[in-house]
Amino acid sequence: MSLTIEHFSHPKHSLVLKESDVIADDARCYVCNTSVIASVTYTCSRSSGNAECEGFYLHKTCAELPTSIHFHKHNQHPLVLLKRPDNYSCDACGQDVKFSYACDDCRFDACLICAFQQRVLHHQGHPEHPLTLMPRKFSFTCDACYEKAEDSCYVCITCDLCIHKECALSPFTIPAPAFHHHPLHLIYSVPTMHRYFDSNCNICRKRVHRRFWMYYCHKCTFFVHMRCATSSPTSSSLNEIEEEGSLNDEPDLIELPLQSEESLFDLIISQCCKLQFQYQGKNKNSTAISTAPDPPIINEHWSHKEHPIVRF
Repeated sequence: MSLTIEHFSHPKHSLVLKESDVIADDARCYVCNTSVIASVTYTCSRSSGNAECEGFYLHKTCAELPTSIHFHKHNQHPLVLLKRPDNYSCDACGQDVKFSYACDDCRFDACLICAFQQRVLHHQGHPEHPLTLMPRKFSFTCDACYEKAEDSCYVCITCDLCIHKECALSPFTIPAPAFHHHPLHLIYSVPTMHRYFDSNCNICRKRVHRRFWMYYCHKCTFFVHMRCATSSPTSSSLNEIEEEGSLNDEPDLIELPLQSEESLFDLIISQCCKLQFQYQGKNKNSTAISTAPDPPIINEHWSHKEHPIVRF
């Protein structure tokens, strides 16, 4: 049963939690104006056939925002979450706002990002030093996705490192991407075992440079640019990915390079089991060969010489 709520950002109709539907290309949250791809999202319950409500999306996290907060840059009064007219901007970072935490008495507005975002971020993509939010816009090239931007960003002054806010706050895992059948994990460079081969993004088909941050499935050697992973792929690109993915479902195909040393053992074991099954099938009418039962404990085995191994 779908979860339904009422929210002041869309007073005409109730909102329903979106589960498995395909979200529109480049869909953005009505409140915070950031992408809703790979996020739990509400939509209008009357959106089907209703052009006015069809493009309405609201992050579950935005739907649960508090109605008022205390803000460190405006200690005089609490700020209240309000919808703002055109030409309003955040007094902390200068960004235009559609919704903000505001004090009308003082004409002060704080966008949702500034109101809640960490000003100092400890990120595993740059564990050497903390990243500090620079709230004012300036031109830079992001050291995570390598795209140029004019925006506020997280910086490491020691290393002269600049990271988009969206990149720095991207989820570490996309649990159920629309374009792949396994979860994708955020990594911060191409794994060493794949650096001898050119790797391409499985959505845009462009090269994935070894120093990019990217999303990755180690089971399928599946790479996706960060920006591609957080924008909705078109139907044609999804079809191409599905057709290409169907090759990976062929049992007799082996993809090289192997993803890890464990993959080699998995390959050997799976092939041995397959041959054993085929042999038993061909000889099911023949006299069974009696074999001694497997010992419950093997004191020494080549795969693990340090300790005995026990059968479960």
